[in-house]
Order: sequence, then structure tokens, then C-alpha cells
Amino acid sequence: MSFTLNVFILIIAAIGVFLSYKWIKHDNGYEPKIVFWAAIGGLLTAGFNVSSDALNIEVLRENIFATIVLAIALGYAISYLVRASDIFIDWDKRPYIKLEHRKKTKDEFAEAFEKGNEVIFLTIMSQHTRKQIEPYLKKAKSTRTKINILTFDPNAPTEVVESLQKHLKDSGATTISTKKQIEEAFQEWKNFESQYPNIIEVRKYNSIPTMQGLFVKDKFISIELMTYETLPDDRAGALIYKDISPKLFDLIYQKYETLWIDAQR
Repeated sequence: MSFTLNVFILIIAAIGVFLSYKWIKHDNGYEPKIVFWAAIGGLLTAGFNVSSDALNIEVLRENIFATIVLAIALGYAISYLVRASDIFIDWDKRPYIKLEHRKKTKDEFAEAFEKGNEVIFLTIMSQHTRKQIEPYLKKAKSTRTKINILTFDPNAPTEVVESLQKHLKDSGATTISTKKQIEEAFQEWKNFESQYPNIIEVRKYNSIPTMQGLFVKDKFISIELMTYETLPDDRAGALIYKDISPKLFDLIYQKYETLWIDAQR
């Protein structure tokens, strides 16, 4: 490859690095990071080629694979030295729908009660969760993590409860039993509120529930999709991390923060 062409690639790659890094600062997703590292590879590869031509380094001039590997390694080393952690791609944190969401997010569920960040816990009846929640509430107390419980309004009209029961299709459930579960959920959460003052605050909402989830301020959101006639352990869901998808995180978190503000005690 000619010296002139390498210099041209060097300039284009440098522009790519600059623009993609600005993109990362605007949207810290994995797409701009891929572009950034592609540009880094091009920049350093072209740079090594120019240097090898200028300094007559045969091993780099003849072995393009060694040049690319060395370029990427040097790029990672430089980014580590300057603590540019935001340019690394954490593939496990990309937002995507996961099947059997509850089984696969047990660690995140526990983490929500340990970080000291304010949490919004959105639920409908939480029959399964309430049976196992107390150890997590004790952890929240020890870490001074504020838990805001949003549970469905026990005074919702019978017609609304009937529609909800038809959607959830719990085995053997009726409109009457579903309404009872909603009332029991609210009362039990209020009991927990009394047991853990300044840690738990309970409010009820009466808008149509579209999902359940945990909203951990400035950290992550774990949402569970309320698909038709799906058992709790079979429901799909998603994890959304603020440091990976800040725009998506902010959109969803702000909407449910508004729901919390609008909800009744």
C-alpha cells in the first residue's frame, strides 16, 4: 500500500475516531463503540504502515495481521491508561428481550436492594414476590435503599379487574379472587411499610397496567412484559442499563417516576 494512500487512510480514520467518540458521549450504546474501534483499528494500522515505511520496519510492512493486532492492542492500552472506560463494549448489558425473565434476572433483583439507589417497584398483585421479599427488604434497610412500591388500586372498578383477570388468565382465578388478591397485596405492602419506616413507601395506581418491573435510579431498569395468558415464570422481559442506553433508560424511568408522583397513598 502506497505511502500516500496510508496517509489518506490515517486522516479519514482520525476523523472517524473523533466523530464516533463524540457519538459515544451523546449516546453510549454499542453501535458507536463498534464504529469507534473500527476507526481506531484503521488509524493505528495506517499509522504503523506510515511509520514502517518511514522507519523501514520490515516485520510491520510485510505482515499486515501483526500490524492490525498490534494496533488494536495499543488502542486498548491507551484507552485503559486514560481511564476511558465508556468506550468499551459490555455486550451482556445490551437491551434485548429475554425469555423466562424472572429466572434470568435474579441477581439484578437482589442488586436493586443493595445499591442505596432509590427504587420504584411496579407491581400488580405481586403474589409470588411478596412470599420471598422480606430478606430483600432487610437488605434494603441495612443499605438505606429507599423502595417505592407501586401496586394496583384495590378500589379499581370490577369491570377493570375482570379485564385484568382475563388478560392474566391465572389458573382457577375469577374476578372475585383476583380482586381479593389485589386488596391483599395492597394491605400486605402497607404492613411492610409499617415494619420498615423510611425504607418503604406504598402508593396505588389506577391506570391500566402494561408491565411490572424494578426501576433503580441512575442504574438499571428490569421490566417484565405482561403478555396474554402467560405464567409469571414464563414471561419475557428486558434489562436496560443507564450507562449503555441512557436515552432509553431516561424515557422509561421518567414515565414511571411520573406514575409514582401521580399515584395515591
